[in-house]
Amino acid sequence: MGLANDESRRRSLRHHGAVRRSWQPPGNHSGEKSTTSTWTGAESGDAAGTTDVIEGGAPSWRRRRPRRLPRLRWPVAVVAALALAAGGAAVVWSARSANDVPGLAALRAPPPASSGLLGWAPRGPLAGDEAFVRKTLQILGASGFEDRPRTRLHLLYAVDSIVLLEGKDRSDHPALAQVADGHVLVNRLPQQEPLALTLPVGAGLRFLVPPAATGAPGPAVVWVEDASVEPSGGFRPLPTDATGLTDEFAPARDDARFFVLEPRATGAGTTSEGRLEADGEVVPGSLTPAVPAIRLSPSPWAAGEQDAQPPFRQWLADAELLGAALPGGRTRVASLTGSSGFTPGPPRGDGKVYSGALYAVTDAAGQDYVGYVLRFGDEPLCHRLTPVRGHFADLLVVGDRCELPGESVAAVLQVITRPDVRHGAVELSGLSGQPPQRVPITGGASSGLVDFLGPAYPTVTLSATTGSESATYVVPSP
Repeated sequence: MGLANDESRRRSLRHHGAVRRSWQPPGNHSGEKSTTSTWTGAESGDAAGTTDVIEGGAPSWRRRRPRRLPRLRWPVAVVAALALAAGGAAVVWSARSANDVPGLAALRAPPPASSGLLGWAPRGPLAGDEAFVRKTLQILGASGFEDRPRTRLHLLYAVDSIVLLEGKDRSDHPALAQVADGHVLVNRLPQQEPLALTLPVGAGLRFLVPPAATGAPGPAVVWVEDASVEPSGGFRPLPTDATGLTDEFAPARDDARFFVLEPRATGAGTTSEGRLEADGEVVPGSLTPAVPAIRLSPSPWAAGEQDAQPPFRQWLADAELLGAALPGGRTRVASLTGSSGFTPGPPRGDGKVYSGALYAVTDAAGQDYVGYVLRFGDEPLCHRLTPVRGHFADLLVVGDRCELPGESVAAVLQVITRPDVRHGAVELSGLSGQPPQRVPITGGASSGLVDFLGPAYPTVTLSATTGSESATYVVPSP
């Protein structure tokens, strides 16, 4: 009967899902009569939905398991994660955008020498107007140009119509940007620093030269090719203001040549036209000029007056003629006789006037030549290239000659001396039945010319003496 009642009671508890556990606290091991605590609660059962009732001893119970998310809810978590990531990206983008509009102090700070940027000091009347410059940067940022300068931004020039900046593009290449009247123009900077930038403004063009060097009497002077100028010159200087920006100029050709001369102070306190520093060709719609294959350069002798010679049309034409006779690559041509060349006078009284000029020529491999061109008016009659050594440091005099077409007994010879030559001579010999002829060269002159018209002697010897050395040079026959 008792066993039957116990079993009936247990079934009743299982049916209602209740568990009663009577247990003795584990800290009481004295053997004294323990206090029994009764704990009753609903728990989830096993597969059959039942749990055992434990009388006495430590409780044996399980923690409630966390409820699993339904299978259809995992995309919600993924979307939330993506939204969080997008928010982080937006923060990064916002930070980068803020960096695209730095303060004026950061824009004026010179970039590191290793950055490949120009590093010119900021110039222009609005270079100190932060509100104006920041507005320009916002226009640049909204332009959509992927290759615009983005980092290490540096201000180069700011005026009411032109703002010029440089920096690194998204590929970390040096880049330039011009904002003119709301229009944006972007170019990469070449590896070699240009000595002038070409700023297209509407249908015209302006040049920006580097800041004046310490001690220079003013900014560099730009000479630009102009067909309206007298044909023998062909170039004219562009006025440059104190900040280095020239007047506007409309090129007659898309590839118009220009030259940059650095002004120098003379001993009399005046300013000379300066030494030729570089030349280039205009590229339509570009901030950087092209580097021509045939370049003009100053005399290797640094002979004072010759250094200050501005470019002229015949010099450029002769340089292209001589460069075409050499292997491909960059060729540098310096005028040794200045812009006037020479006019030997009419041979045999027929009224013809010839002109010729000597040049120092260096090819792409570094080989030096003396170049000579003889012309009748604009027509080149002959030209020659004679190899020499050592950038002319070992030559006291140089010269060359061409036979005059149709004049079997006449020749033209031109000679130029090194500036430190005191005296020298040209000796003509080897003509059968004719005695040698000796023509002195005036010593101490920066340049000396000998114009000879007469029998075509097969041997021409040049000799000269300085205070410490002498040399002899035999001019090769044509």
